[in-house]
Amino acid sequence: RPNYRPGRSGLVPYHSMSLGQTPDSAISGVVVGPNPHTDLAVSAVSGLLSRVGISATKVERSEVPYRSW
Repeated sequence: RPNYRPGRSGLVPYHSMSLGQTPDSAISGVVVGPNPHTDLAVSAVSGLLSRVGISATKVERSEVPYRSW
């Protein structure tokens, strides 16, 4: 069941979880949503996962185009 937070143009659904207690197999992949600095965001997510010991997870960028309305 997702939680919601306010975004620039509407509500953004998200799931909250403790990464420190998550085994590698629990997260099969992460898709970084559209944003103005996608490469930096992908790098940041990869670094976070590595820091908490989740290294076998594929991190990729969304194919949805970024719009800054």
